Amino acid sequence: MECFEISNTEPEAEVRYWSNPKSWLPGSIPKAGESFTIDKTWNMEYDIEGESLLYGAIEVKGILRFSNDKDINLNCKRIFINGGKFGIGTKSRPYLKKGGVTLHGPKEDPMQLALEDMGITAGSKIIANLGELKLYGKKRSFKITRLMASAKKGDTTITVAPDLDLVKGDKIGIAATSYLHSANDLSVVEAYDAKTGVVTLKAALNYYHFGAAKSTAADYSGIDMRGEVVSLSRNLKIQGGAETFWGCQILSADILQANGEMAEG
Repeated sequence: MECFEISNTEPEAEVRYWSNPKSWLPGSIPKAGESFTIDKTWNMEYDIEGESLLYGAIEVKGILRFSNDKDINLNCKRIFINGGKFGIGTKSRPYLKKGGVTLHGPKEDPMQLALEDMGITAGSKIIANLGELKLYGKKRSFKITRLMASAKKGDTTITVAPDLDLVKGDKIGIAATSYLHSANDLSVVEAYDAKTGVVTLKAALNYYHFGAAKSTAADYSGIDMRGEVVSLSRNLKIQGGAETFWGCQILSADILQANGEMAEG
């Protein structure tokens, strides 16, 4: 069980770099499997490019941020922002590289986070925020569109709206349009013609998907029956490891403990 607190201590002005052993006490970088705390006085920047070691639990009482100019993926079992600050990118300078956090472990992991003063068992594979969590990745204008023409099983192209923010390598999801709710397709964009809206897919479709040049709302009581196509690609990801079916979660609360008493932030 863990208690939590509001830190009234100002973090140091000097930046501690994760890759520097001198940034840590007792003078060594955390090893795989270790759990550790970012002290309330620390101003820590994670600056190791690529996939990190798989850490245990990380508790953030001070400041922990990602370097903004490197591809970074932090692997751990959980992150507990205990009155501190955890950030990737800023509003004025978003994170434009590829990276994020991958949370690992089974659903019933014995290393589950319990917030005893709130009476909450927060679970595993979690970022629990009782402080400040800010994530700013690259803005993408395309989120969802409709099929402008029907696509058959085995097709390697689909037609969507023109002039979308869609590029080679993007992952897309094509929703089911039949009675079989699981008849959806996940695919990767091989090419996109912004003038015609034609998307070339990396692999053939597994199912039929209905589409039309115009909305069907006038014919179906206001319902547009055309298949939805959604963007699944983001440069900044918070995701669960693939070792089990159990995904990950983010819990953010505004109730903290100050001087032994409950307080709402």
